[in-house]
Amino acid sequence: MRRRAIARRWITPRRRSLRSVIRLGRSCASTVTGFSQEELKGRPIWELHPPEEQDQLRELCQGTNGHGYLSREDLRLITRSGGVVPVSVHFGTIEHRGEKSIQGIYVDISDRKRLESQLIQSEKMAAIGQLAAGIAHEIRNPLGIIMNALYDLSEILNTDNPDVREDLRIAKDEIVRAQEIITNLLEFSRESGVEMEEVNLNDLLRKTLQLMQKYLQTNNVKVITSLGKVRA
Repeated sequence: MRRRAIARRWITPRRRSLRSVIRLGRSCASTVTGFSQEELKGRPIWELHPPEEQDQLRELCQGTNGHGYLSREDLRLITRSGGVVPVSVHFGTIEHRGEKSIQGIYVDISDRKRLESQLIQSEKMAAIGQLAAGIAHEIRNPLGIIMNALYDLSEILNTDNPDVREDLRIAKDEIVRAQEIITNLLEFSRESGVEMEEVNLNDLLRKTLQLMQKYLQTNNVKVITSLGKVRA
């Protein structure tokens, strides 16, 4: 986590109309915001926040005067380029040579927010994997029953008819393909530790393409493979 004090001190007189202007900003404030220290000096602190957060900053300054210390974990700074930086804000009152001020420390929490977002996404993917595995198990049983029924039909019906034979063959092939997709899906969703083993890259690629087949078709993507005898 990158700790950067954006405004080390700004004057906040104890009166009804608070100015809360930046008096002294550290060099890292310029690194984060893109504003020079001279541009920051004398500027109302809430101007560095989005409009929807400026009232919250005023309340935070007023509250700090009354309580001595307050903090927020959900605010953002506006940079010179118009971007925003997520920050946690820590305000505390100080007195120097009879002058009361608020010392503010802003902590750049971009890394933490990014990690939180990645964690949430990972949890979503894990939940989707569990859901997909459950659905796959439920589908596998009916497919097995349908395959057995097709086998019985092939024994009962007149298989001398080429159209009937072709229809039965297509139905069986599609069921086998569906079962392979389910097996691959279960393998991808299965939780496992890190293990090193020799795998057939060709088989792995075929399984991956099979899982991606619908996506590729929807996006008009055609994959041409030419697989050699490679193991790794």
